[in-house]
Amino acid sequence: MSAFLVPSELIEDILTESWQYSNWRASPGRWHFYKTVLLVSHEWSAIMMNISLHHIILDTARDLTNYHHLYKALEARTSTEEFPSLRKKMFETAHLRLILHRNEFDVCTRSLEEVDRLIPDSQFIEVATLQGSRDSLDVLTMLSHYPSLTDLRICYRSDRYIYHNPSPPSMPTVTHLHLIRSPRNLSAVLVFFPNVTSLRLSTPHFLKNLATTTDKLVLLTIDAPPNHAIAGVKGSSSIRGFGISSALRNGFLQARVSPESGDYSENVVKKEIFVYTGWQTPDGWEAAVESCQLYGVRLERICTYMNSLPVTTSEVYKDWVVGSWL
Repeated sequence: MSAFLVPSELIEDILTESWQYSNWRASPGRWHFYKTVLLVSHEWSAIMMNISLHHIILDTARDLTNYHHLYKALEARTSTEEFPSLRKKMFETAHLRLILHRNEFDVCTRSLEEVDRLIPDSQFIEVATLQGSRDSLDVLTMLSHYPSLTDLRICYRSDRYIYHNPSPPSMPTVTHLHLIRSPRNLSAVLVFFPNVTSLRLSTPHFLKNLATTTDKLVLLTIDAPPNHAIAGVKGSSSIRGFGISSALRNGFLQARVSPESGDYSENVVKKEIFVYTGWQTPDGWEAAVESCQLYGVRLERICTYMNSLPVTTSEVYKDWVVGSWL
């Protein structure tokens, strides 16, 4: 079939998947793919350029250089009067993936201020540090100035620099937060994000002491993939490590009346917990159901991990970018 007979929407979907979810460490291969697509046709070239500008991946120094060239080319094709507003609108809805890995020729060897100048704003941001370093905190400080940032996904190898800091950055615009690895002191990290309404945790963390730092939280999503270490049962998973029952007893996710309270029953903000599991009911599910019914919290189990093979923490980390947003 000729490329011109394929609907533009389907072309865009295929190219977006290829751009985002191919081997995310292979920066040279990603840009080779980009240049190859540009040669197919004018239509494919325009679609590919829009994808690369909307889904920004900064993994190596080469990515920084190529994006500089992209923005220069875009500026050259746009009138001087229109370019500032076009650039502002483009970044406001952009999806930025920033990968920091020490001791390699990558974005960490170049100032984060250069990234800040190149990408001044973004609504959806994913940050991964492949080795614990001071950059873990520096990047949060940089992102705290992004006015459109609402959805943030973080994956850190080490969090020791995150909360051992006398003046942590405040990120009040973030409402949706996804932590691939739960930090040792989650309460201290959540102080950075005072307005989070949706929190996703991909590794277990005891929730009992989070009531004071999650006052605005409406939705908690937790990942409980299959784990062969649980009672030796194939495909089993567990949510006991989150301590949902004890957390609810301690005031976590307690329903509160909205500020514009009139009738209590109509103005209570309904709190929810989504649990992503395998095909088997996770260990600790019955106790969680009973507690959620008692405290008026909606609990829903979603079978996301359909393969019965175990999913390890390293695999969750390796595939941190795969999956839907919160």
